[in-house]
Amino acid sequence: MSAEVIAFARGYSECGYSVVPIRGDGSKAPTLSWKRYQKERISDADIDSTFADKAGVAIICGEVSGHLEVIDFDEPSFIPKWEALVATEDEGLLVRCPRVVTPTGGVHIYFRSKGCDGNLKLAWKKDGENSYSVAIETRGEGGYVLAPGCSEDCHEDGGTYDQVSGPPISQCPVISEEERAILLSAAYSLNEKRGSMEIVPQTPESLSGGGPRPGDQFNRQANWAEVLRPSGWALVRKNEDESCFWQRPGKDGAGCSATTGHCSNDDSGDLLYVFSSNADPFESERAYSKFSAFALLNHDGDFTAASRSLLDMGYGCDPEILSDVKEAISALNTLIESGVDLAIPEDTINQLKQIDGKFRRTWEMKRSDFSRDVSRYDTSIIWYCCEVGLDIKQMVSVLYKFRIERGIIDKHPLMAGSIAAKIARINDHPDTHDSTLMKEEITEVSSTDDVEHIKAEIKARLGLDEFSYLEQHGRDENTIFYLVSTDGQRVKIGSENKLMTLKGFSAPVLRWFHKVIPNMKGWQWDATLRLMLQTCVVDEMPDSWEGNQMAEWVGQYLRERPVCDDENWKEAALHGMPFQNDGKLHLHVEGLMKWISLTKWGGDSKIASHTVRSLLKTLGFQHEKKNIWVDGKSYCRSFWTIVEWKVEDE
Repeated sequence: MSAEVIAFARGYSECGYSVVPIRGDGSKAPTLSWKRYQKERISDADIDSTFADKAGVAIICGEVSGHLEVIDFDEPSFIPKWEALVATEDEGLLVRCPRVVTPTGGVHIYFRSKGCDGNLKLAWKKDGENSYSVAIETRGEGGYVLAPGCSEDCHEDGGTYDQVSGPPISQCPVISEEERAILLSAAYSLNEKRGSMEIVPQTPESLSGGGPRPGDQFNRQANWAEVLRPSGWALVRKNEDESCFWQRPGKDGAGCSATTGHCSNDDSGDLLYVFSSNADPFESERAYSKFSAFALLNHDGDFTAASRSLLDMGYGCDPEILSDVKEAISALNTLIESGVDLAIPEDTINQLKQIDGKFRRTWEMKRSDFSRDVSRYDTSIIWYCCEVGLDIKQMVSVLYKFRIERGIIDKHPLMAGSIAAKIARINDHPDTHDSTLMKEEITEVSSTDDVEHIKAEIKARLGLDEFSYLEQHGRDENTIFYLVSTDGQRVKIGSENKLMTLKGFSAPVLRWFHKVIPNMKGWQWDATLRLMLQTCVVDEMPDSWEGNQMAEWVGQYLRERPVCDDENWKEAALHGMPFQNDGKLHLHVEGLMKWISLTKWGGDSKIASHTVRSLLKTLGFQHEKKNIWVDGKSYCRSFWTIVEWKVEDE
């Protein structure tokens, strides 16, 4: 057999192919390190010695072998369907290509093309509800195929590779990139793995004021030409069934890099499936919605920025309101450029101030350091403007004035789409209003005296003027923490395990540490503030963070959000609601934390999260991640779970 293998290897090498010897153990692996032979070929003089006593021969694909590419059918049932599709486009194309039958009944189709990419998975076969196997793939740059000349020992099934039709492999044809696109697109059209690979970002609801999300509306109304062509993608071919084949920017010829019209789902509609490994910013073998593609191509994957851009284009908001807002902003800019005084009539501001004391005090503070979420301020201000009957031009002027007063107009310019969406939302739901952010700002400023008093107390009782940072030694619950003063003095706090059993802390202390050590992370604030309360700040500590209080909170949470039964648990899980499944109660991590932070902790989940987590563990809850399958898609969610939990009636 060795002489036959050498003869095949010599024949392939002489016609320009890079070849490597194959093991005889059924692994289909080369007997040597073959990476170098992706760039250079074994010399004709070394063929005999390299392949002596070897069981088989493989041909390396790609540029080193004259741009050789092989389509590999692992699922025989796909072959006749693919042949029929190719024949409808070019009846004589397959006759020109060498065809080799593999030991499993599959087929290798050989051809050469300058459009040769890396190895691509073109079609998947559905084996079960959530199970797929590769049916058709290519071997290109960085790949190889076992070729005729391999003995039965090379494959685990004990068969051989036999050419059954077409010209000899040594005379493999060079086909055009248009012809290559026909072969690959026909294979992809047989893909049974639909939509499961899509990237679906979540557009922040706040951008659209709670109305239709810009990305969702864009997916429904836009077409792929609007998304791809401005970024240099070209339409190669469009079939009668409306499926389209697209070529990435910078690719020569008529090669195909992605397709639309073959892959879709209920949420996002038609998807772009990319099979080129050079289609930056897309990943190969992934499917993208129009919104995902728009965000990647135009905003470097920043989906929030993409949403704002779509809002200004009219997606996610009432087009008439958007037009009025744009007109108002344009008129405002004209006045600014002409130097006209933009002073808002005092009686208008007084009307707004009389509605709510929070608005009056927030307006008068003129602080730029508390504007971390201008979108929420805009929602509140627009609501107040609607209450006193201001028109859109007056609303825009008030929003502009608010930014000027705080010195944030450059950082937070007026966004027409966002404003229009908020106006529409308030028009539809006038009773929906959240002034939490204004309340937080007022509370912080009102507590200045308390903060200074506590600061003095801590300095006096610990004998330290300032704290600069925390040191930590060890890992996990055995980590030991030390407070370090600015003069280098160290005070031992203790282990995290011990600190998590101590009592809670008050908001004024939290605010002081927020100023003194602004770069602390949530768990660091937690541990430090617990120490302060225990040792030096208050004489009577509140019980608000004891385990029994946490139990009451969980009970209240479950009374406000009834537990779903087994039948509807998937829907509850995806919407952050509690449910029972597998004999356990599941509390959605984000849903519970959001409820606690908003109703019990002033909206600051960053501070509360570590404490809540440790106390839930003391109550017997376990942290668990669960994969939820809905309509063929997998969603990963985190839960707090417990076997038994009784909700006491109030």
